Formats: sequence, C-alpha cells, structure tokens
Amino acid sequence: MTLYFSTHSSTYHLLRSFIPVSIQTHFSKKFSLSEYLELNPIYVITESFDTENILEIPDFPYEKCILLGSKSDTLQNIFPLMDKILKYFPYGYNEEEVFRYLIQLYYVQKKGSIKSLKNADMNIIGSSDCIQKVNRDIAQYGPVDETVTILGETGTGKELIALALHKYSGYSGEFVPKSCCNLQESIMESDLFGSRRGAFTDSINRIGLFEKAINGTLFLDEIGDMSLTAQSKLLRVVETKTINPVGSTDFKSVNTRIITATSRDLKSMVKKGTFREDLYYRLNTLIINIAPLRHRKEDIPLLCHYFLDKKKIKKNLTLKAFNKLLDYNWPGNIRELKSTISRAAIRSGYEDEICEKHIIFH
Repeated sequence: MTLYFSTHSSTYHLLRSFIPVSIQTHFSKKFSLSEYLELNPIYVITESFDTENILEIPDFPYEKCILLGSKSDTLQNIFPLMDKILKYFPYGYNEEEVFRYLIQLYYVQKKGSIKSLKNADMNIIGSSDCIQKVNRDIAQYGPVDETVTILGETGTGKELIALALHKYSGYSGEFVPKSCCNLQESIMESDLFGSRRGAFTDSINRIGLFEKAINGTLFLDEIGDMSLTAQSKLLRVVETKTINPVGSTDFKSVNTRIITATSRDLKSMVKKGTFREDLYYRLNTLIINIAPLRHRKEDIPLLCHYFLDKKKIKKNLTLKAFNKLLDYNWPGNIRELKSTISRAAIRSGYEDEICEKHIIFH
C-alpha cells in the first residue's frame, strides 16, 4: 500500500510502525501530478490550500484523495470537491484522527471494500493495543455478512462498536438497538417479529424490530438475558432469515444483519443450561472483545479530550487531575468516565482548568 503525502503532516512517520506501507512525500504548495503518476499510489494526502491547483488538473485522482483542512478554507473552495474526494478533515482536525483513519483504510482496503469507508467514522477512541485491535476487527468484520458478538463489561462501549460495524457494512437500512433486558416474555414475539390485528386482545398491525432493521442491522444488547423461549425463536430467524409475525400464517424474508453483545460468560451459561448451545455456536462466528477501562488506562487522556471536545468545553485537565483519574479502578468503565468528566467540567465553573478537586467519583 503506497501513500503519497503532499503535506507536512507528521502522520506518515507514525504509520510505518503500524502498517506495512510505502510512503512517498512531496512537500510543496503545488501538487505534483507527474510525480504522482510515476509512483501510482493508492491514496493521496494533501492540504486544502492546494484546491485551486487541484481543480485545474484534468486527471486528478479525486476518488483517492484525503484532504486536510486549512485555516483559509471556505465553502466556495471546498464545496466543489466534497462529492469527489474520499475524505475531508475540516480545519482543527488532530493528527491522531487522520492516523486512525489511514489505519482503518488499510484494513478495509485489504478486504476490497473501500467505498463503505467514505462516510464511516470509527467512533472508537483510544491508543491502546486493545482499541487498535478492536478497530482492526471492525474494519475487517464490518463488510462481512455474518453475525458478530461483542464481549465486554457494562459501560465499555459495545453499542458504539456495533454502530461502527453497521457503518462499515454498506447496508442502506437502519441501525436498530434493543436491550434484551427490556424484552418482556409476554410481548417478546410481537416486539421482535411484529403482530397483525386480532392476534390478541387490543392487538394492532405492528412492525417488529426485525422488520425495522430490514437491509440494516439489529443490535441485541445483553443477549445473555434473553429467555430460553426467546432464544429458540431467535435461532430460527438466524438460520432461516424469515420471521412469522404474531397472528399471521405467512413467513416474511428479512435481510437483517444481527449483532449481539453481552457482559456475561455465555460459555458458562451453556454448561448450566441457561443459554442454548446451538444458538451459542451460531452467534460465535465472529467475536470482538473489548477490555475494561482499568486494563487500558492509557486511553483515558484521549477519551477525556474527546468528551470535553464533544461538549465544546475548552479546558484542559491538570497533571494532578489526570493522575487521580489514572489511579481509579473504573468499575463503570467508559460510561462512568464520561459522567465523571462532565461533572468535573461543571464543578470547575469559571476556572481555566479542571483540577484534582473537581473530580469526584460516585
């Protein structure tokens, strides 16, 4: 995989340590088409100050172009390129964001599914080995039409991983999340498969979750909490790709991808008879493991920056504040970190920084 950098981005130094790429650089305010044609790279990384020059080049490889925003960007000079290029990073981007994108691009390119990446953001923040593997797994498993099971403690971000898989899938339909904890036994079938008027007292024509997710993804969180009855119904749908709405004699085909997640030990549940062995093996084709935050504390600084940035809070944490976060065990994982940072930002009031005293664990 050859990359052509027509920019001073430091990302190219980091990439060599992570993926087998050949990197060529051309540090100039003018994109060199002749040099590009000679090298024939897979992707071109250039800066948006070069847009006027780019538009004048008849055979510029727009579909291979990753454009890094500059301070002088305007709607007038960027808009003509937006539908042509592969990716645009608006001014204010950070190098780590570009770095992660290029790594994801490499792994998707290996699977021959580049188009699905154009509008897909990974959303999994972190620099740890664990998160790098999760991101690689997402890029590899996303385009594959197979069931994926995500394993991890509560609050580790399993739904975000499922959403990222959906973005990579290329499916045009919706991402429909449902917690199995909330599936009541009495109305479980109508929830999942829908119902037809007259099926039971006060029943109406109702679209179930599988129909809502046709040509999309149904994410069943905490699959270990699903009853044995519901498990047997789910197994039939996984195997036949058809549903039978309550009160109907007809079977309906559903092109719905299923992603499941659990914080429980399914293998142990199979031994105890509380989880169906046949369903376990059907769901066990592709597995993504997400480690708890206490095992990847090196991700905490990036996560803190991300949470503050999302809330448009322009404050930094002091070193003592970071040390306090790093010394904590995080039983609630990412969810707890997010609420802790939000609380600390509010408690800091009009102070310029978030200090150790602002961080309180509940």
